[in-house]
Amino acid sequence: MTSLSAQGYVFFYHSVESYKVSAEQMLSQIKQTQTSSASDLECLREAAMHIFDLYLSEKATLRVRLDESLLKKLLCKIRTEVPGSAWFDEAQIK
Repeated sequence: MTSLSAQGYVFFYHSVESYKVSAEQMLSQIKQTQTSSASDLECLREAAMHIFDLYLSEKATLRVRLDESLLKKLLCKIRTEVPGSAWFDEAQIK
């Protein structure tokens, strides 16, 4: 594993962990207050998409190479599902 490749994996892992904490806090707050703001959920979606673009897309500088089917599945979740803190779990395991 090259230095740049290893650095990408480390940055990806830390970015995902930060995303998870933010998502868990925001989703917990939404659950407690029983109010869901579309802008809050869109903010999570944008954060997830940013991580995908930085580390998983074909154009990523610090690209983390994962199975293409896993990437397509993750991208579909980000684009279509209600945001969740576990979106990147499978990618982190690989």
